[in-house]
Amino acid sequence: MHAAKGKSSARPRRQLTPVLKRFFAGGVLLIVAGFGFLTLFSNNGILDLFRLKSLYRSLQNENAGLMRQQEELRAEVQRLQDPRYLEYLARERFGYMKPNEIFILLDSPSGPATQSPQSSVDN
Repeated sequence: MHAAKGKSSARPRRQLTPVLKRFFAGGVLLIVAGFGFLTLFSNNGILDLFRLKSLYRSLQNENAGLMRQQEELRAEVQRLQDPRYLEYLARERFGYMKPNEIFILLDSPSGPATQSPQSSVDN
């Protein structure tokens, strides 16, 4: 009978009081909130990741634009090797002429076909 009494005399489990339950729940909540805060706002957090992704996309777009500009400049360098293109640039941009050429400046046409309706009514 003594042995049976020994089995039943095992210590009963102690229940946590409501105050301890709130304390542990508050501690767990505080730890989870701390990790959440660090995940969002730390140097390598989610917000930093979004900022870096946005910067990466803008740098990719800028790089693509610079690559297009580089190709245009390479094509311009190729065109500058052509003497006919150089002559065209000299004439258009700087107004150069060949010897014995005559420069004629034409005014805009001012015949009856180009008059405004108001001026034809006045005549």
